[in-house]
Amino acid sequence: MSIMMQELFEAPFVVEKALESNLSTAKQIADACKTRGIKRVILAGRGSSLHAGIAFKFFLEKQTPYVLSFEYPSMVTLFKAERDLTDSLYIVVSQSGAGPDTLAFAQSAKNQGALTVACTNYPDSALAKVCDFTLHISAGEEKAVAATKTLTGEIVALQVLADALAGKTTTYHLDHVKKALDVALPSFTDKTLTATQMVSLSRGVTEAVAKESGLKLTETCYLFTYASSTNEFQHGPKALIREDLPVIIFAPDGINRDNYVKTATDLNERGAYIVAFTDIDEVKAVAKSVIDMPSLPEDEQTVCYLVAMQKWVATYCETRGLNPDSPRNLNKVTITK
Repeated sequence: MSIMMQELFEAPFVVEKALESNLSTAKQIADACKTRGIKRVILAGRGSSLHAGIAFKFFLEKQTPYVLSFEYPSMVTLFKAERDLTDSLYIVVSQSGAGPDTLAFAQSAKNQGALTVACTNYPDSALAKVCDFTLHISAGEEKAVAATKTLTGEIVALQVLADALAGKTTTYHLDHVKKALDVALPSFTDKTLTATQMVSLSRGVTEAVAKESGLKLTETCYLFTYASSTNEFQHGPKALIREDLPVIIFAPDGINRDNYVKTATDLNERGAYIVAFTDIDEVKAVAKSVIDMPSLPEDEQTVCYLVAMQKWVATYCETRGLNPDSPRNLNKVTITK
């Protein structure tokens, strides 16, 4: 079993620890936001950490008046932009807390008056020392290059913060996370095993899962994967669809049900080879490969679909004869400036 697979199966423990570690801190941050009169929320992150931010955007905006903006890194590291951030909560997400660019984000934001928060796996890291508060991912050491359990911890920590800003306390049913990890994976066919391209789609709270699947397939399987929301896909990228092109769709039942059914039906009519993570019968009916997901409350769909996807990618990678633990050209900590 790959290290990646071993680590992603630690998800229930990581969820539990990330909840315990951050409930108090998140409440302190929420109180500080009220005291400071915070009006804006900005998040900086790269790779999987940016995808955690996408999940956070949905958690935050659907239940608070705050609008989350994403930092454009070059504005800080290249153009040295001078801004007034005195009314801003500025969150830097980095599993290592060691990248020079993430440190630059945090220091620049603090110098410009922001209330700063580090979301990291290492509370003694340089990033954590710069920031006013630290959300601890609590995932333990992650050895595989491809992030799995650290992303799970990032998402839960940020979800705790979003709930705290809404005056709520986050809860999780850990048995749901375990059920998601235990989903049966169908056998891979030549349509997927010989693929050179894929598309990955979702919307809402699981859009981040689609984005992350694209990254994971690219970095572990060297497979170009276009990932987007189901609706954004209609505006140009739909031209990619051809006979037997594998299209992964993450389609939990809920507010987006009709959209998922319509998207899957259309893809099927155009000949796509649909791989569906879903609990919606109409989507299952048109999919060529089904990962039968449990029915889940909306607040738990992101993490549960994430861990099921990670399991699928790790298995797919090994089935193709690749080692997901050591992707070529990559290191655990990426140094960019």
